[in-house]
Amino acid sequence: MKKKTLFIIGSSAVLLLIVIFLVAGRSTNPADLAKEFKEKVENGDANGLVKLVKRQKEEMSWDKKDAESIINYLKNENKEFENQVELLEYQAKYYNSDGKDGTFTESLFGKAFLSMGPFFIEKEKGLFGREKYTLKARAYKVEIEAMKGAELSFNGEKINLENNHSKLLGYYGPGVYKVKGKKKFNYTTVNDEEEITLFDADSFEKTVSLNFSGDNVNVSSSMPNTEIVVNGKGTGEEIEEGTTFGPVKDGITLQGKAEFPWGVGKSKEYEIKVEEDTDSSSFGGSTNQYDLTPNPIIDKTFKENIKQVINDFAKQRVEAKNSKDANKLKNVSDNLKKDYIEVIADYDSNNYYEGKALGTRIDFSKATYELGSGGSHLIHIPVEFHVKEREVLEYVDSESEERFSEVELTLEYIEDKKTWLISSVEDDYSADDEYMTSSEVEKTSF
Repeated sequence: MKKKTLFIIGSSAVLLLIVIFLVAGRSTNPADLAKEFKEKVENGDANGLVKLVKRQKEEMSWDKKDAESIINYLKNENKEFENQVELLEYQAKYYNSDGKDGTFTESLFGKAFLSMGPFFIEKEKGLFGREKYTLKARAYKVEIEAMKGAELSFNGEKINLENNHSKLLGYYGPGVYKVKGKKKFNYTTVNDEEEITLFDADSFEKTVSLNFSGDNVNVSSSMPNTEIVVNGKGTGEEIEEGTTFGPVKDGITLQGKAEFPWGVGKSKEYEIKVEEDTDSSSFGGSTNQYDLTPNPIIDKTFKENIKQVINDFAKQRVEAKNSKDANKLKNVSDNLKKDYIEVIADYDSNNYYEGKALGTRIDFSKATYELGSGGSHLIHIPVEFHVKEREVLEYVDSESEERFSEVELTLEYIEDKKTWLISSVEDDYSADDEYMTSSEVEKTSF
C-alpha cells in the first residue's frame, strides 16, 4: 500500500512538471500581441493594457493612470494609433517568418525597426531556453529644467531640484504627463506648466523646461545710466538697448531715474496693466515699448530758473536789434551772438528794426536732454516768441504787426558756473494742431 501511494505521488509530480514545461515553453504568437494591443486601446481597457504590456526597465514608472492617458491620446490621434499598430504587425510578421518577411520596413530601417516604437514586441529566452515574445512599453528618460528656487511637480508628485537648474526624474512609459511649477520673483509670483506626450517612435529622451517668463515689459531711455524704479524704489537695474523688465503684475508702478549735473530727474510714473490672455503688457493702453527717459526738468524751482533764462533772452533779442547792439544779449553762445551781429550790421538810419517783446509760451512737456559733443549737457525745448515788430526799409513803408515765432531753443549747462546759456535757436517745423496744448506749457506775458 505504501509503495502504491509513493507511485501515485511520483506520477503526479512528473505530470505536473510536464504541464509546467509545456505551459512555460509555450510561446505567445507575436501577431496575437499586436491584435490584443489594438483591442485594448479601442476598448479603452487600461487594466487589460497594463496586464498585457511589460515594462522595458524594471525601474520605470508606468501604471493604469498612464495607460489611460495614452489610450485617450491615441483615440484622438488616429494616425499615431495606426502607425503604432502597423509597426507591431510588421514586427510580428518578421518574427513569425523567422526573419524572412521584413517587408519594406526592414529595407527602410534595417533590423532597427524591431526596437522602434513606444510599444514594441521583443523576443526573449524563456524557461528551458525556449523563445518567447513579449509586448513591452518603452522607457523614456525624462529630465526637467527650471530656475533655482522653483517649486515643481511632475504628474502631481513634488520635485526637489536641490538648488540645481535641472534634475533627471527617471524613466517613464508612454503617456501624457503634466509638469507644473511656481516661482517667486521680486514683484510677482509666476505659475508655469507644460504637458508632454511620451510617444516618440525613435527618440527616447525628453527634457522638459519651465521658463517662468511671466508678463514682461520692454523699456527704453535716451538718457545713459537710467535706473528702473518700481513702486517708488530703485532696483539698481539700468536700462540698456533692448531691455526687457519683469516679470511684473497689475498695479505696480514703473519709472526711470537718472542723475543730471543739476540734480536727479525722473520719468513719468506708469501703472502697469497686464492685458488678459496675452503675453503683452501696457501702460494705460499703450503698446509694448515704454519710454522711461527721465525728465531733465527736475522740479518746480528748476523749471522757474529755465523759464527766466528763456524769457530774458526773449526780451534781449528784441532790445539788441532795437538798439543795434548785440551786447544786449546776455548768456548766449558766441555763435548765436555772431548771428545777431551780422543782422545788425545791415541796419542804418534808413533801414532798421522796431519791436517789442510781448511774451512767450514754453512747452516743458517736450523738453529733452542730450549729451552733446565734448561732453556738453544740452536741453532742447519748444518755445514760441510773441512780438510786435516791423522792419523799416528805406523805400518800403511798413506797420508794426503782432507775430509769433515757433522755435526750438537749445540751452547748454555750464557746469563749473552752474548757469545756463542759450546755445542755438532753430525754426520749429513740427508745429501742428496739438502745438502748445500740454498742461505743462508755461505762458508769460511781458
